[in-house]
Amino acid sequence: MANSLVPSVKSVDLVTLESFPPQIWIRVIGEAPNSGWSETGFLNQYLYFVPPADGIYEFDLLAFAPDDSAISNPVVTQIEASFLLTAIPDGFVGVKVYGKNDFIISEYDASIARLTVNEYTKLAGVGSSGGGRFPRISAGTAAFTEI
Repeated sequence: MANSLVPSVKSVDLVTLESFPPQIWIRVIGEAPNSGWSETGFLNQYLYFVPPADGIYEFDLLAFAPDDSAISNPVVTQIEASFLLTAIPDGFVGVKVYGKNDFIISEYDASIARLTVNEYTKLAGVGSSGGGRFPRISAGTAAFTEI
């Protein structure tokens, strides 16, 4: 199995965590047209030397794809990924998540979809062995550091 762009991105949600400082939980669902893909994907964050002028930060939705020699069935596989944005950069407007065949832009609205840290912990499965509704998260801020 190798990391590959997930064929299609179906939804991107930005959820504000009620923390100080505020954080954003990025939740993504994608689909592959056949079996053999991992159901848990991950978001590869683009690195920027200068913040994007439009305020839209980009990610690739990746997952483990089946080998070419592997037997797979023509059944839709749902792939979920999460990312915790631990610092909201100045001028942040939203995110653009790429799949192999498409992308989705999700604009950030701080007034909606708020979760307490405890609610987030339960949904994300943080501190457990994957018992949450969404896969374990990765966190980062490197892409948002201006050089």
